[in-house]
Amino acid sequence: MNVRRTTIWSSSGAASAIAARLILSEVPDTIIARCETGTEDADHNRFAADAMGWLNASVTVLRPAQFESVAEVWRRERAVSEPSPSY
Repeated sequence: MNVRRTTIWSSSGAASAIAARLILSEVPDTIIARCETGTEDADHNRFAADAMGWLNASVTVLRPAQFESVAEVWRRERAVSEPSPSY
């Protein structure tokens, strides 16, 4: 059985919040997802929480278990950009 889902990627910025509002008005069960990099300042998370309150929605935060931040990826992998390994 095929299940259709609508997902919107959120950067936790104003444009993402408005886009989510527009999509949610048409597809109420839309999944809002955000990639957590571990490098954003505290106001980023405050705005994200405020936006989710405004949208009356929750966000699915995606974060790899093996890395705490972008800088840790660079240190451990000794690279900034390369083909993705299969973890």
